[in-house]
Amino acid sequence: MDNGGVKNLLAAVIEQAVRDWRKSAASGSIDRTGIEIYSLKRERSKHGPSSSLNSFFWRGGLEVTLNAACLDLNPHAIRREIDKAFKQPGP
Repeated sequence: MDNGGVKNLLAAVIEQAVRDWRKSAASGSIDRTGIEIYSLKRERSKHGPSSSLNSFFWRGGLEVTLNAACLDLNPHAIRREIDKAFKQPGP
């Protein structure tokens, strides 16, 4: 895979993480830090999708991905955008 392909792949990873975040936030599955809000009837997974979102957006994953893809994007601006999911009324 050439450098352009790698850049496109990593950009797609970021885009999908943003979509997953928005969907999880809209459904009430996560809180503002990406931590899963779960029912007591359901066992919580320490390595499920929401913990991955938390580490991606809040523990350096976003920065690593942006740097690896050589994307000149501000991670704080991305986080501000995903936070808007909590300010909009649900579906």
